[in-house]
Amino acid sequence: MATPLGSDGLRALYRKMATIRAFDARMRKGLAAGEFSFNYWPVEGQEAISAAVGLCLAPTDRLVTTYRCAADAIAKGVPLSFVGKLLLSL
Repeated sequence: MATPLGSDGLRALYRKMATIRAFDARMRKGLAAGEFSFNYWPVEGQEAISAAVGLCLAPTDRLVTTYRCAADAIAKGVPLSFVGKLLLSL
């Protein structure tokens, strides 16, 4: 059964979506400029999916993701610096 998010929950969802979008935009900009090079699948337009799933998961829940993993990791609470370092190490 769905639980209403309330205004605090909606703000948290929006903040997570905005963070994912900003990260995605930065990755695409860096790739286009040749600043770095790795396989990256953009998530633009799908931020709400990862953000909503992230809000539904408990801190101890595990998440298995596929090829658009950056947004899922960010939504789960992995620090942006770690996600960036992980992508750059590929």
